[in-house]
Amino acid sequence: AFVAPAPGALRVPSSRRALARAAAFDKSARPADAEVVAPAKVNLFLRILRRREDGYHELASLFQALALGDTLRCWKKSEECDESSMEIAFEGADAADVPDVPVDSSNLVLRAINLFNEKTGVDQPVHIELIKRIPVQAGMGGGSADAAA
Repeated sequence: AFVAPAPGALRVPSSRRALARAAAFDKSARPADAEVVAPAKVNLFLRILRRREDGYHELASLFQALALGDTLRCWKKSEECDESSMEIAFEGADAADVPDVPVDSSNLVLRAINLFNEKTGVDQPVHIELIKRIPVQAGMGGGSADAAA
């Protein structure tokens, strides 16, 4: 289902370069190639089992997905584009309440795209529009759900 950003949704670039990349892509020219909702979750049980050699932790978890979710829309970019880009719209956010969410290569969504391309040998740059509804840094899995989507 199509989910439009709420009227007045706040669009926030994290850097001038990211803004230039996002602005250079005209998503109004055609509908998104893919759209998916990334649901928020709440942990009902979370246990850290051990720390792995790579610094991450093995977890045992039981969680419940929620109806609240972020929407990601994806457009394939032309072959002459050299990198993927993204923009973020915060629904229902006041400018003073918008957190600094990166739209550069440190963002989990772009990291997941780059890892996918590296592991599969695919070289397809994309433009991502992320409509945030899951509160940032609220422990509801927004960043990881967005990356998995």
